[in-house]
Amino acid sequence: HLLGYKDKTKAEKKRMREKEDYYLAKYSLQ
Repeated sequence: HLLGYKDKTKAEKKRMREKEDYYLAKYSLQ
């Protein structure tokens, strides 16, 4: 998916989703 992280655990999955949301929001504002 987006950033190529491996989401093995729920913690990683959550962190990754937050990162994706951050980048999506950042780029959608431009």
